Amino acid sequence: MLGGLQMEAMPQRIPFLRAGIPSPDQWTPFLAASFEAGQFSNFGPCYQRLRQELVAGHGRDDYDVALCANATIALTATLVAYGLRGKVIVPNFTFPATLHSVLAAGCDVVLADVDPATWELSVETLEKALAAHPDAVAVCPVRVFGFWRDHGALHAAATARGLAMVTDAAAAFGRVER
Repeated sequence: MLGGLQMEAMPQRIPFLRAGIPSPDQWTPFLAASFEAGQFSNFGPCYQRLRQELVAGHGRDDYDVALCANATIALTATLVAYGLRGKVIVPNFTFPATLHSVLAAGCDVVLADVDPATWELSVETLEKALAAHPDAVAVCPVRVFGFWRDHGALHAAATARGLAMVTDAAAAFGRVER
């Protein structure tokens, strides 16, 4: 009884999902080069190896890879590197970190609707946001649910309007296009 109400049996617990972490014997060999060099950070052997593998697996001739401690710092650094000041269009379905990165870069957040089928920005939702904020300087689409959808049309629309496009793909790192 709780407050005079008859309580039903507690439902079965939902198991908490944990990341699959390999055993130390599978990842400690990667540290051998760092031990030999005496360098575990700041562009050391592990950093260089990961960066090279990311460039080989995901890079293009006109792209490069820079590793950061987290996606918030990476997004902020990218916006700052572009020298952007002003309004950045961000989907209204996103993570607080996306908004924080825009604000940390000294820009203003403009929330835009998302496509109801994909829960991401689309050309149509971008155009609606631009109608209300024609002075926007950038768009920051967000990959959701681990998907990597084709943003070619969105990129073309942003470029045609003179907007920089910085994608928050933290939730889809290592995923394939859908």
